[in-house]
Amino acid sequence: MASKLQMIDCPLCGSKHFIEVYPDNPSKIVRCRECDLVFFNPQPSRNFLREFYSSQSGYMKSIEENLRSYERDPSAWQMTADFILTRLTPYLPERKGLRLLDIGCAYGFFLLFAKERGFDPYGLEISSETSRYAREHGLNIQGSTLSEAELADDFFDVIIMNNVLEHTPDPSAELKRVRSILRVGGIVYIAVPNYDSLVAKVDGYNWKMKSWPNHLYYFTGKTLSYLLQRTGFRAQEVFTHRGESDCADDVRVIRERLFLSNENEIKQAIEFIWGMQMGQEIVFIAQKI
Repeated sequence: MASKLQMIDCPLCGSKHFIEVYPDNPSKIVRCRECDLVFFNPQPSRNFLREFYSSQSGYMKSIEENLRSYERDPSAWQMTADFILTRLTPYLPERKGLRLLDIGCAYGFFLLFAKERGFDPYGLEISSETSRYAREHGLNIQGSTLSEAELADDFFDVIIMNNVLEHTPDPSAELKRVRSILRVGGIVYIAVPNYDSLVAKVDGYNWKMKSWPNHLYYFTGKTLSYLLQRTGFRAQEVFTHRGESDCADDVRVIRERLFLSNENEIKQAIEFIWGMQMGQEIVFIAQKI
């Protein structure tokens, strides 16, 4: 899968001026001098990404373990779905049948649990293999990117982007499209790896969330807040937590840097780090305005 790389301007502020953060191959990570957005530049083509997310040598190799895990024991996947839907409850109307779109829904596990809780679920998934699995299990899935999907304006009550935005070639265009298909007052849940996390700062170049060509962008609370404001959203809640990572890296860093060994002290330190917006995943719950 050869990728034709293309240099881009900053998709958040349009600047052409960058500072190299990490050299890499075939691209490098840069930080925008104007708005501080961190991203790979040059970027791969959309055709390359579509092929990558349907290829056994690319995305499928890693995600097939998720399917095996789910089929062995779906309880962990249900806990994740319950966590997200419970956090969203205060911002949604109290009625059944709310239209929910999960962008990058993979095999559709989250949508199955959302359906059980009374939502009307829809999904988008660029991978032809995983979207086929979701449709075979009765879900309304388009095998498409958001920019190419056939979706009506002002249609959805809530949209989920759980570890998706960092994968997209143009996050600003992505959120503008999200806004257009949300009803007025609709809610978007966005979770991304947190470039300001303690683990990211300590591990630097070796941070496991630094991943070509999966994660094209590396957001902080500042840059994601700015992006949401520019695309017509108001943040309702912001928090950090472990997200798709486990706590092993947080524990390792705390042991090494704070010299703590007592389990209760380590737990308290992790909770403090998360409260300081330095957990490995940052989440924004935002409303269309």
